[in-house]
Amino acid sequence: LKTDITGSFVFEHGTRLRFADLGIGASGTVNGLGAPLKVRALKLVARYDGDTGHLLVDDASLEGDHARAHLTGQGQLTFDANDALTLATLDLNADRFSVAMPGVVKQSVTLGRIAMHTVYTPATQKIDIQKLNISGGPMNAQLSATITLGIDTSPAIAADGTIAAMNVRDFLHYWPLHVGEGAREWINDNISVGRIGPISLHTDIKAGALDQPALPEDALNLSVPLTAATVTYVTGMSPMTNVQGVATLTGDTFRATIVSGNVGPIKASNGTVEIPQLHMHGPTGVINARIEGSVPDLLMLLDQKPLQYPTRFHLNPSTAKGTATADLTVRVPMLRDVNTDDVGISAKVNAQQFAITLGSHTKISNGTVGFDITNDKLHANGTVSLGGGPVGVDWIEDFKTKADITTTILAKGLVDETTREALNFHAADLMSGPVSVNAQILGHRGDLRRANMTMDLTPTTLSMDIVNYHKPPGVPATALVNAIFANDGSIKSETMTVTGAALNVRGTINFGANGDLAKVDLPLVRAGPNNDFSVVYSDTAAGGLDVNLRGRSADGTGLGHRKASQVNATATPPSTSPFRYSIHVDKVVMRDNVSLSSFSLDTAGSGTSPQSLSLSSLLGKSKIAASITPSDAGRHVKLTSDDAGSLIKGLFGFESMRGGDLEVNATLSPLAQAKGKAPLDYAGTVVIKDFKVTNQPFLARLFAAGSLTGVADLLRGEGITFDKLEVPFRAQNDAITIHDARAAGPAVGITADGYIDRANNKIALKGTLAPVYGLNSVLGAIPLLGDVLVSKQGEGVIGMTYSVSGNADQPDLSVNPLSALAPGIFRRIFEGSMPVPPEPQILPPQEPPPALPTTNPPPAPKLH
Repeated sequence: LKTDITGSFVFEHGTRLRFADLGIGASGTVNGLGAPLKVRALKLVARYDGDTGHLLVDDASLEGDHARAHLTGQGQLTFDANDALTLATLDLNADRFSVAMPGVVKQSVTLGRIAMHTVYTPATQKIDIQKLNISGGPMNAQLSATITLGIDTSPAIAADGTIAAMNVRDFLHYWPLHVGEGAREWINDNISVGRIGPISLHTDIKAGALDQPALPEDALNLSVPLTAATVTYVTGMSPMTNVQGVATLTGDTFRATIVSGNVGPIKASNGTVEIPQLHMHGPTGVINARIEGSVPDLLMLLDQKPLQYPTRFHLNPSTAKGTATADLTVRVPMLRDVNTDDVGISAKVNAQQFAITLGSHTKISNGTVGFDITNDKLHANGTVSLGGGPVGVDWIEDFKTKADITTTILAKGLVDETTREALNFHAADLMSGPVSVNAQILGHRGDLRRANMTMDLTPTTLSMDIVNYHKPPGVPATALVNAIFANDGSIKSETMTVTGAALNVRGTINFGANGDLAKVDLPLVRAGPNNDFSVVYSDTAAGGLDVNLRGRSADGTGLGHRKASQVNATATPPSTSPFRYSIHVDKVVMRDNVSLSSFSLDTAGSGTSPQSLSLSSLLGKSKIAASITPSDAGRHVKLTSDDAGSLIKGLFGFESMRGGDLEVNATLSPLAQAKGKAPLDYAGTVVIKDFKVTNQPFLARLFAAGSLTGVADLLRGEGITFDKLEVPFRAQNDAITIHDARAAGPAVGITADGYIDRANNKIALKGTLAPVYGLNSVLGAIPLLGDVLVSKQGEGVIGMTYSVSGNADQPDLSVNPLSALAPGIFRRIFEGSMPVPPEPQILPPQEPPPALPTTNPPPAPKLH
């Protein structure tokens, strides 16, 4: 090295160089550089002054299969007194440098200009790269480093540097393949676009550390800011765009902090990515992020492969509403081909104003729900509005089980009329008011299969008008219901048991496609003191109702009683739905302890108009019979009873009549009405013979007003005997018109004309009172003279006119005593005009329903 050297060196094609300890030698390779470098040509033109130790490189170039380089430079060698090298400095400038080594870099790497100042101290085996500047092209970097060579071990490297910002794909060109291999592969596969930098580098690699499988965490710190990046977090799902964050590579771990980003309209923030054990093949990366957005957008994201949660639960994201915030954790093996089951998912979601449709009927809204989702299960807990009523829900969906039941929902809340209608459960005729429900609903992958419900009916009003059962709110009652759901999520059938004060009902209910009751089969009904029977309600083929009732007893106190809710009801077109009733019970309990035994009723018709009827029963020892049969004028109705007083008492609570033979004959109008004409419901005559009236408050008021003291006393005593009562009547649009009604007995005769308006609970009657009718009416039998003196059948020579009007329950009553002075036809002057009921409303005509067979339907199940 003390000799002056001037010249050039040329290595011919095929020469191989091996790098050892960062110098040129005869053996060994540097760890991580792969195969030996094959050189086609190496040219070096240099001068070296042995006296001064100055080296000048005029021209140096390298041509090989995997590398090209051209550089110039100078150096200085310093020796001690023993001619031993004590210091070496080197300044190199390269104007072109490229490396294409498949085992080292992914593809060819080209650097523009390189300027390096290096100092080598043999005594300490240190190489100080005091300056390394790279400029030109995507890579612009500054680096300083100290390399301490070891003996039989890899060197120690301490370095600091910065790299200017560049596109992420360019950055990967310069990243050696075997440095942070797992992180490099993840970035290559999952960050398609974006810009990184400026990058800061710091290393503190101890001697021998490069010989180990992994670097210590504090040996390397590479900080890489990331902007405007597009990141794939789960293969197949919409990527995260416009990502802003910082990635950090340490000795054996890759970490990234995501400040913000978007997944479509969904915002992401507070994200982290961590890939530990980079030296291992396929380490598991953990991705955390907070995402915020609308519930439909989140559901559509979760419906993408490989997750497809909404599809699994048969949820339609387009029916959803609300906003949600989710803390998402994804665990992904760092492999190119990842099985869906190997991707770990954990999400905690809080949804506000949550709304969605389940199946085709169930709509929930205004929900505040928390979701906890993993690969194994979904757990949702919160409060939703179901048809306007708040319901607490706790939903668990088991993804891993092989059992048929994967869905378990616990629901608790008050279900009112609005909620029941929203659920397509139309039961207004049976119940009103809130129902407290505690339900366990079971299903498979979101499809509801069955439900077990406990219902507190204490705050609920229950009504069964046909048997006069009414449970007011506040009376304890409980229902246990087992429901089966149809494929569309609506209730298909229920098995129920209802118990409470004087209440025990057991049976099944089947529902139609639109939620209406299709069939009710109740083999046990004990409701109140007088109901003990079985009943089956079912739809007919024509959309009507078929009722079969069998049993020991039924409550008939509602027969003949008009509910207050029916008074002043708005007129609506009459129903045309067909019906059929078959009621056979041992006893029907009516008002005031009146009972009908061996009761048998079969009737069929449409709307409120029967087409056929057959009734037979016993009232004590008396017989009751009724029928509806076809006739030329319409439908003929006949009712007979040997004890009119008891029958009227049981039906209407009228307690003042004793005995009497009753016969009612009426004609019901044809079902089809002529256009523009108000319907005539029925017309006929009521005849009662040989009966007595006692203690009748209305008649007492009437007789007292007419100063008929003797008759009134008789009424209060043994009663007034009537030989015959005859009432011709016509009914039209809920108003009953009475014309030429008369009652006659030895003590008194009464006539009446007018009407009773049931729709408005009004009455208007006018007529005549004839005292001592047996004698008073004798002159009426004289031809011509009788017609003048009596004028009207049922009146006498002496009589007083009266009028009754106003509310039917407490009518106003007046008697004109002066009318007693005017016999016969002159009495008409005091009566005034005939009361006329209000004009009936003309309703749209309706087509006649199909004829129904008159045969009895099959018997219902026997009562157990």
